[in-house]
Amino acid sequence: MPSQSLQKSEAWKRYLLIRQKAYKLCMDEFQDVFGDRLMLDALSEENVRSEVAHWNSGLDWLELLSRTNNVKRPRNFDVGIFYVPEGRESARLVGAAQGRVSKGHKAKSHVRIDFLSGNPTDNPFQGYITGIAVQCAAYYASLIDKRRVLLTRPNKNVQVFQHFMEVFEGRYRESDRNFPYDYFYLNLEG
Repeated sequence: MPSQSLQKSEAWKRYLLIRQKAYKLCMDEFQDVFGDRLMLDALSEENVRSEVAHWNSGLDWLELLSRTNNVKRPRNFDVGIFYVPEGRESARLVGAAQGRVSKGHKAKSHVRIDFLSGNPTDNPFQGYITGIAVQCAAYYASLIDKRRVLLTRPNKNVQVFQHFMEVFEGRYRESDRNFPYDYFYLNLEG
């Protein structure tokens, strides 16, 4: 009988491969727009500490990563959006998204993006961070048989909110007794 630690290790490897496939599918989709300048990869404590924590997003990314990362919960979703000007070694993190996967009913199951941020200065993907993160989450959701992508607790700044409205084609719900957060959602086919 395998130990719980071995089972968690196997689950971690399985979901890592699935996330990597989602990253690849998303990079392929944006190939026409960004070429090889876009790289998607998992968030790490190192890149969160050295980059995201200094973006003044209003979120404590180190605390968030320690509580909800995919090492502790293998199914969780995260993506680092990197700008690659001249090869992988020059990659610079310019966007980050982190969330989790629901355990819910099949029809309402989803991948949730709880935290989303972009580098506010010198970001060549400005205006694309949300779209990239959502599309990557959609690929991940479809690969693990989930039906929707949610963006919870959206920024209520008028310009940012309008951007989310466009990305999610106006699909927005305010919190209610069944789900305690406002959220945007995207239904996936299937």
